[in-house]
Amino acid sequence: MLSTILALLLIIATSIGSTFSAMKDSDSVDNQFRIGNLQTEIIEEFPPVETITPETPYKKEVTVKNTGDVPIFIRVLAHPYLTYKEQLIPTVTDDGSKLLEVDYNLSDWIDGQDGYFYYKKVIEPEEITPFLFSKVIFHSFEQIETLAGVNFADLKLDFTIKVEAINTSKFAYRDAWWQGEIKLPEVDALLQPFVTE
Repeated sequence: MLSTILALLLIIATSIGSTFSAMKDSDSVDNQFRIGNLQTEIIEEFPPVETITPETPYKKEVTVKNTGDVPIFIRVLAHPYLTYKEQLIPTVTDDGSKLLEVDYNLSDWIDGQDGYFYYKKVIEPEEITPFLFSKVIFHSFEQIETLAGVNFADLKLDFTIKVEAINTSKFAYRDAWWQGEIKLPEVDALLQPFVTE
């Protein structure tokens, strides 16, 4: 009888142990994901100008290079600004007159009217875009001095240029640039054929 009780206790103990181990079973698998390297470089050439002559084009070339290892879409904020003795001078006056002109390349880029210019295609690794623009033209000294109320000789031109890149996966650019909406249907239609799943 004692041997039967001991055998029964042994069976119960091993059952509990195997049930407990069955509920505690674990396994692991290492999944290795490689996240693409998204990097860009703004390439610009703007030779210093000693004397500015009105209505004369001055070289200011801006392109973007994909220095990463994945295809990307880009948009570029390119905003010219003038300063006079460290005071910001608007490039467009209250009456809409422009103090300078920039020759934006609207064959390869589209002005989103949201402050950004969107490149119309995907940029492969090591590829360089066509120029976003290549020259700047100042209007007459008198116009600038009259409209801006400053001495033209003391004006300085600079550009804020910022590039934003996003991978080409489905809807990534919509999520990153437009909060998941289609805010610029014309840009969206141009980029959609290049989207990857």
